Amino acid sequence: MITGVLPNVEIQFDGVDALQCNVTYSCPEPLFRTFIAEEAFLTLTVPKGLQLDTDGDQISLGQLQPGETRSVVIPVILEDPVNGEITAEIDLVIRSLWLRDWKETIRVVSRHRITAIERAMV
Repeated sequence: MITGVLPNVEIQFDGVDALQCNVTYSCPEPLFRTFIAEEAFLTLTVPKGLQLDTDGDQISLGQLQPGETRSVVIPVILEDPVNGEITAEIDLVIRSLWLRDWKETIRVVSRHRITAIERAMV
């Protein structure tokens, strides 16, 4: 991979009804400022007892410039106590601003462990 540094992905769960994913397109100075993430896509997998409240499996994050962070909040439904992992797969289509017709797709996988979350009492 020519870009050198993989993107950073952070997953946060509020324990009730929302996941937040922060995706940072890390890119070292100075050379790699010429590589943009032309497209970025997020795919989430959640453990049994937790359900994503979204349309489709893949969320578009749009274009990311080097050093830029994109945050997305995804509503979830907590059905039962949960014990497992949330997996976030980020696919970035990297394009060079100075190498004509050069593109590369990279995938980064991040995991966040959830243990014994009890259903919220109302």
